[in-house]
Amino acid sequence: MCVRISFPGFTPPVRLGRRWYAPRLSQAGRRAGRALRATGLRAEARRGSRRARSREARPAAGREEESESERAMESHRWLPLEANPEVTNQFLKQLGIHPSWQFVDVYGMEPELLSMVPRPVCAILLLFPVTEKYETFRTEEEAKIKAEGQEVKPSVYFMRQTISNACGTIGLIHAIANNRDKINFETDSSLKKFLDDSMPMSPEERAKYLETYEAIRVTHESSAHEGQTEAPSIDEKVDLHFIALVNIDGNLYELDGRKPFPINHGQSSDDTFLEDAVEVCKKFMERDPDELRFNAIALAAA
Repeated sequence: MCVRISFPGFTPPVRLGRRWYAPRLSQAGRRAGRALRATGLRAEARRGSRRARSREARPAAGREEESESERAMESHRWLPLEANPEVTNQFLKQLGIHPSWQFVDVYGMEPELLSMVPRPVCAILLLFPVTEKYETFRTEEEAKIKAEGQEVKPSVYFMRQTISNACGTIGLIHAIANNRDKINFETDSSLKKFLDDSMPMSPEERAKYLETYEAIRVTHESSAHEGQTEAPSIDEKVDLHFIALVNIDGNLYELDGRKPFPINHGQSSDDTFLEDAVEVCKKFMERDPDELRFNAIALAAA
């Protein structure tokens, strides 16, 4: 499955981020393309390519043992969400989130391309391929943190993932839950109720609660049928996964329901968060330099 490309400067002119290939690129598009390939968000581009749908990753080749959470996911499966700001924004609207904050495309990681992202930004959702290299790194990272420890502030809202293909929704929950001081909720918001109910729960209890929370499941299913691609079979497996990057009380956290705990990536601030998060995204790409399937969207002030 291909990941979208969003080079600016298409010929003929089109809205940014809403075309998947171009018969010809303008000079501006070629310059942007070179910048993206050199340092930024890489994406496959071929005629007929489709916008990626986030899928919960199956274990990479060579891994003989699955974690308990991965085994649990086999019994709970949702359709994947499309990696598309229009879909995610509609999803949040249906969950009762006021549109004062909206997801937008991140076109690349060069300063000129980051300048196209509205500010402030309060969260990044990164879509990336789960490869054997990544799984090896994940295992080593977990062991190192367990041995050396890390600081995770009590204010961090984190939940595990026990539903296959729910990584997009869990990324959205992480993004909203850890920015409640900025987000405006509608009076009857089903997501606000979920967050209020689950606030005193453990990460594992929150995951179990989501399994039974019909309002979010139904909205997820409706959103999974939206977008530019046809929803795949619920049993289809693709190795793409969503995580959230959020600034919480001056620290940049990686929130991934497949991991047993948040990952603290060090100090950040509201002013520097986008650039700090981009540095984390680059590390994902550097671990798999031959991979092209990366995509990011930012939750920015509308």
